[in-house]
This record gives sequence, C-alpha cells and structure tokens, in this order.
Amino acid sequence: MKKRILYFLNNAEELIGASVFTLMFMTLVLQIVFRQVFDNPLVWSEELSMMLFVYVALLGVSSEIKDDGHVGIDLISGKLSPVLMKVVAFTISVCTLLCLVVFLLVGIELTERKAVIEMVGLGISSGYLYGALPVLSILMLFRFFQRLYINLKKKGG
Repeated sequence: MKKRILYFLNNAEELIGASVFTLMFMTLVLQIVFRQVFDNPLVWSEELSMMLFVYVALLGVSSEIKDDGHVGIDLISGKLSPVLMKVVAFTISVCTLLCLVVFLLVGIELTERKAVIEMVGLGISSGYLYGALPVLSILMLFRFFQRLYINLKKKGG
C-alpha cells in the first residue's frame, strides 16, 4: 500500500495528466461524432476541452520541473568554465523560482477576478479554468524545491 502511494506521489503529474488528456481526447472525438454524424454539435465540449488542455499543459510543466527535463542549450554551457556554469545554473534557478511565484500571484488574482464569470456551455464558474494556474503553480513550486534538494544532495554527497 505504501509503495502504491509513493508511486502515485512520485508520478502524479504523469498519471493525472494522462487521465485528463484521455478525457480531453474523448470529449473532442465525441464532439466530432455529434457534429458530423448527428449534425448536432455539443455546446459544452469546446469549453471542457479548453479547460482540460490548460490542466494537461500545466501538469506537463510541473512534470518537466520534477524531472529536470526542460530544454537547455548545451552548445553554450559546454564552453563555460565550471564556476561560470554554476553562476548560470544559479541564475536560471532564481529566474525559474521568480516566474513560478509570479504565476502563483497572477493566478490567484486572475482566478478571483474571473470566478464571477460563468462558462456558458458548462454552466460553471471560470474560476475552475483560471484556478489551474495558482493550484498547479503550487505543485510546480513543490517540484522545484524537490529538484533543488535532490541536486544539492547529489553535489554534497
């Protein structure tokens, strides 16, 4: 039981993201079938697909932060001295942290402002769409500090 919980926590972005992506894909296929076969498009499918896409995209960002998988430019970093490389890595980490904090703060503000607007097709608050940014920014910040801890532990031990 404990192994399953740890597996889920370590792979939450991928597991949830794959499920949400599958739901988004099924929604889009359903929309195509209703539009093309039954000539009766679903009113809510576009909004739901858009909302699910936002969640999938942000879960992907969190996953890449967790796995330290974001794109880097090896051409430049390979020519830097070890000291300069540490400075560049530190600068990138600080910029990433600042961006994540801005995402969180802007996300909270946007969610509060947009929560009063209804998504007409779904009949729910836009807060569910905009709420993805602050909620998943918290996850990204957690993964950022987790990755920072792992990297410092590797260098120290």
